[in-house]
Amino acid sequence: MRKIVVVPYDEKWPEMFEAESLLIQILANWMAALLCKNDTHRYSALKANFIECHLQLALIDANDRDRLSSLPESCVHSIGNTQLS
Repeated sequence: MRKIVVVPYDEKWPEMFEAESLLIQILANWMAALLCKNDTHRYSALKANFIECHLQLALIDANDRDRLSSLPESCVHSIGNTQLS
């Protein structure tokens, strides 16, 4: 299983999360991209939802539209439209 590095809440040390779904990888990669661009406004809003998203997405397959639609709107919005449209 592939592991990815994301920025933890204290923003000092990286944490390892096991990416069990494509959506978790997308979310973590997007967070990293926003941080690299120093887009602190969007990054702050995104990281506020990260743990909730991570826990819920761990059981959701990228093609499971029924369970995907049950996610909080803020969580789905944070993932972006790349894989959801």
